[in-house]
Amino acid sequence: MTFRALAIRNVRGGWRRYAAFLLSSTAAVMIAYLFASFVAHPDVRSGHIIGGAAVAQGLLACVYLIAVFSFFFVLYSSSSFYKTRQKEFGLLQLLGMTPWQIRRLAFAEQMIVAACAIVCGLGLGILFSKLFYMGIGELLRTEAPVRFLIVGSAAAWTAVGFAALFAAVAAASLFGIGRKPVIELLRASRKPKRPPLASAWLTALAVVALGGGYILAYTTNLRSVILLMTPITGLVVLGTYFLFTQGCIAALGRLMRSRGYYWKGVRLLALSQLSYRLKDTARMMFSVAVLFAVVFTAIGAVYVFHQDIQDKLLVNTPFALSIEEQGLDTRKVVDPEALKALFAKHGIEPEIETRTPLVDVTATGEPEAALIGESSWNALAAELKLPTADVEPGRTMFAYPFERKSGEETSGQSVAFAVAGRTLTFVSDGTIYAAATNHGKRLWILDDADFEDALRLVPDAERTVLYAYDWSGWESDAAFVREALELVAPEIPRSLVRERITGYQDIRQFTSLTFFIGLFVGILFFFAAGSLLYFKQFTELEEDRQTYRQLLRIGVSPKELRSVIRVQIGSVFGIPFVVGAVHALFAYKMLGNVMQTNVWASALSVVAAFAALQLLYYVVTERAYMRQLGIAEAG
Repeated sequence: MTFRALAIRNVRGGWRRYAAFLLSSTAAVMIAYLFASFVAHPDVRSGHIIGGAAVAQGLLACVYLIAVFSFFFVLYSSSSFYKTRQKEFGLLQLLGMTPWQIRRLAFAEQMIVAACAIVCGLGLGILFSKLFYMGIGELLRTEAPVRFLIVGSAAAWTAVGFAALFAAVAAASLFGIGRKPVIELLRASRKPKRPPLASAWLTALAVVALGGGYILAYTTNLRSVILLMTPITGLVVLGTYFLFTQGCIAALGRLMRSRGYYWKGVRLLALSQLSYRLKDTARMMFSVAVLFAVVFTAIGAVYVFHQDIQDKLLVNTPFALSIEEQGLDTRKVVDPEALKALFAKHGIEPEIETRTPLVDVTATGEPEAALIGESSWNALAAELKLPTADVEPGRTMFAYPFERKSGEETSGQSVAFAVAGRTLTFVSDGTIYAAATNHGKRLWILDDADFEDALRLVPDAERTVLYAYDWSGWESDAAFVREALELVAPEIPRSLVRERITGYQDIRQFTSLTFFIGLFVGILFFFAAGSLLYFKQFTELEEDRQTYRQLLRIGVSPKELRSVIRVQIGSVFGIPFVVGAVHALFAYKMLGNVMQTNVWASALSVVAAFAALQLLYYVVTERAYMRQLGIAEAG
């Protein structure tokens, strides 16, 4: 039998051992090809796709990130493969193989798996590239779809790059093979395990470090975030490491010392087995928990930013189109008949159409401000679902068009307005934090009688009138906006016409692309973390099979054994996920403090989505593991 045939047989016989590794490697190759194919696409390189060059730069950075991540992932996986096969390598040496021949065999196996990952990844990448191009084209709002092409240079670079990566890592992992005596290799799986012990001091350090990191994250604000980011990260990582290497074992030890709990049902067996399992997998679970935290935080931050910036745009520009005219009925900025014809041309029927007279003034503390009547404000408030105003004569209320900030509260203050060379003084009854115009005007709400008195001081030709329109489906009416702006006379400032459609599409394009790219990379990292957990279960399968057979012989029922296994696998999958999710929730809180917004709805939706994926991963692993042990359907 040739080395190649033996390597193929070994890979085929141990396919479950390689399955998760192959899946993650295939996903990495697929995503790398998708990103690289867009970067090298002829339409992008020629500049035919508007905005494509900027996107290509981001995708190229992600390709490098995937390569670095894949290197460490493959290095860890390869080292673990070889570590769990020490007995097999010892037997091969007994049968006459030299250490050099064993290294050749192991290298051939690694390269067979690598070749499968590269071929499958490129095949899936080419298969899904059309959908990927369609998604990018939709986000970029390209007039013509991105052409489907099999980009040969991208495929070649991806194949060569990953082949070199796999070969380098496989070669680097071979140096430890064949350096131990045969007797030590054969006894590797029989070495007695030391009882898991935890240090009280290191457990306390884990609690203090995590608590300190969480407190700092919870109280961080925009001014202190740069200063505290590094200490928070350091404390949380340090605390997480000792949480898994010491804290979990200490918690289990405490449960095991409680006889009323420990000596009930199969808990004695489940907890004792779990304590050894956690001790052996502590560092791997620490790495996975940190990886989960990074994925949740990164994707959640992009998603929160995506939602928040759109929400703020809608709040700060409450109308799809707003026109500021100087003069009661002059309509110099946009001809109303031409605008009406344009609405009809595009099939738009405004659901909200308002006409609001204002008086531009200079106010105390607010040099650019305007007066508005109480009835006019309340009419706008009814349309926009804003707080209404009840203003008495001689009083006023301030409408601040942005979010609440310190120093903007005006209750009890005396405010002087300069109107047509005269000064009008009122006392403020407080501040309403809401925007009722697209123009960012600071509005002072007056009683209708007081407003009419101020209005009479201003000539008709100098009075300001805001015309505003809103309708459903405005998000896709960019063509209407372009034509509406063309109706404005050249000598009139374009700033008198404010619309939210262009800004919304620009923001949506940027944030959606960022989220789209981040989601691909995040899912890759997530599946890699899950693969590590899956891989850890199956690398110890033979040892576990012997242990469980002995338990069945001494009277443990298959049903009880399945309960023990579920506790062990569920803990290995669940604890890192929960720890990573808690880390991410505090990171979301810090993000909310910095952005001064509530991020919980968006953050929890991200964690919930990944929780569903993790549950699916656990179910697949548990069923495959039970089937391999031969107890899936027993009892």
